[in-house]
Amino acid sequence: MNASLAKGIPFYEAIAMEGIGYNVSGLGNHDFDLGPGILAGFISGFRSLPFVSANLDFQNEPNLQALVSAGRLGGSTVVKVQGEKIGIISVIDPALRIISSPKNVIINSNLVEVVETEIQRLQEDGIEIIILMTHLGTLDDDQDLIANLSGVDIVVAAASESVNQLQANPGDVLIPGDVAFAPYPLMVEDAGGNDVPLVSTTRNYRYIGQLTVGFDKQGILIALDETRSHPFRVVGGSYPDAVQPDIKLQKKVVEPVRAAVDALASNVIATSEVALDGLETNIRSVETNEGNLVADALFAEATRLAPDFGAPVPDVAICQRRRNPQ
Repeated sequence: MNASLAKGIPFYEAIAMEGIGYNVSGLGNHDFDLGPGILAGFISGFRSLPFVSANLDFQNEPNLQALVSAGRLGGSTVVKVQGEKIGIISVIDPALRIISSPKNVIINSNLVEVVETEIQRLQEDGIEIIILMTHLGTLDDDQDLIANLSGVDIVVAAASESVNQLQANPGDVLIPGDVAFAPYPLMVEDAGGNDVPLVSTTRNYRYIGQLTVGFDKQGILIALDETRSHPFRVVGGSYPDAVQPDIKLQKKVVEPVRAAVDALASNVIATSEVALDGLETNIRSVETNEGNLVADALFAEATRLAPDFGAPVPDVAICQRRRNPQ
């Protein structure tokens, strides 16, 4: 992100996503890590990609509200696939204010009410096929939400917090060491007794999921093609299914970002005399020496800068990673 901020709009992340060719993007908690202003800059770097999040209200953040007024940001959107209109809704973790920095964005924690309101609005506009995108953290959260909804045909969940929640089927080719946690898709019964396919992949771009389904003329899901519904692993090197680099994105994104990272790496601030434990499963659940190092650094910097802000010198610094969902 430092490379993108130094470059300016459009950010490298936006250039990459534009090149991939997404139809719609749902907001996630990390989109707010640098505040609403940076998020607004990120979104404005796209030519037309719509962003959605139904349980957020942006009226108190002018930059984001301007994107709402321009039709670039909202609770849901409609896309056309093979001539058929499909409504897409998205919701984000109600704990957003705790885990990121949304500032004055208003967060609605009643996800069921929010989603059902969007469903009704879409259906009134004649949209029969509705996909819900979620960014809630775990498959359990998604299943609980589905069980209280009616009218959603498919749920696409954001990357799970743990690789142990990988969805895959017997015979799917996985990254070495990965183990399937649940089938792909996971069928979940909604409030009306209908089975809703729930799909997700692990994060860090390790997999791309594909779900192939069929609908009747009334927009009712009637077919699931199991042979064409599974995750594809993203690997390089000598693997037979290795992904070949995109020449344009290599030049526009990969090479300049790599140069920026190399420049940062050459700026050595200090050297640790011991190995630092940054294993995610540890820093999310127990005390680690890397966590202590970060807390000590925060304490030292806060102590140094306190007089400049007219703030009292801190007595303690606490660095806590979000809890491990397991």
